[in-house]
Amino acid sequence: MSTSWEMSKGKYRELLNGLDNLIASAGDLIVHYEQDNMEFAYIIYEKELLELMKKSQFIDEYEREFAYLYYSLHGQVERLKRYREIVQLMVLKDPVNIPEN
Repeated sequence: MSTSWEMSKGKYRELLNGLDNLIASAGDLIVHYEQDNMEFAYIIYEKELLELMKKSQFIDEYEREFAYLYYSLHGQVERLKRYREIVQLMVLKDPVNIPEN
């Protein structure tokens, strides 16, 4: 049978591992999103498709939406890192983890 301290530590570990996974996944998503958009931009400029995009009137909107999502994802990663720091502090402050003397 595990003690309340062991159970508490296990729950915090699960939460921290989940946050670590989210941080890593969001970071990977940013990298892939950026790479895919760089390839798209290469196609547009290398194959002289910019005029078609201007003609269809979505180049400005596309660029704005790319920037919005890109920076939103970066902000999400930073928030997740902050949440992780908060949980780490909670581990230290949790009364279950404070020894009685």
